[in-house]
Amino acid sequence: MTSSSATTADPSPQRARVGLAILLFGLIGAPGAWFVQLVASYAVASHACFPYMLPHHDAPQAWPEIWYGLLAINIVALCTALICALTSYKSWNMTHEEQAGNSTDLMEIGEGRTRFIALCGVILGLGFFVAILFDSVALFAVPPCVG
Repeated sequence: MTSSSATTADPSPQRARVGLAILLFGLIGAPGAWFVQLVASYAVASHACFPYMLPHHDAPQAWPEIWYGLLAINIVALCTALICALTSYKSWNMTHEEQAGNSTDLMEIGEGRTRFIALCGVILGLGFFVAILFDSVALFAVPPCVG
């Protein structure tokens, strides 16, 4: 029987370089920004076009202010997603040399999990940045209160 203390090393030796809060921000910040952007934009736009039971067939007189509000929501969401992606990239860059084991080591003992979470944050950040960008195109392409 062999001693496991001699062969077992810390599977994530560089985890102290990046805090858990930073990893979580990079991982879930962009999806959260997309969710808030989607819900807030829908709420603002739908209330402007359907304030009561009868829909407006034309844009309300306050539509320019509403449009700028929607644009601000989209810009904040885009910036948040980009900041999350950059934060995750910085975290990955700080830990990319962590335990360069093969896939079997990664599956069995979780080597390199800090860099894996950071890389997932980069992918999610960029993916949701593109999703928010596509959602933002609707402000310019779709006429208000078409009904």
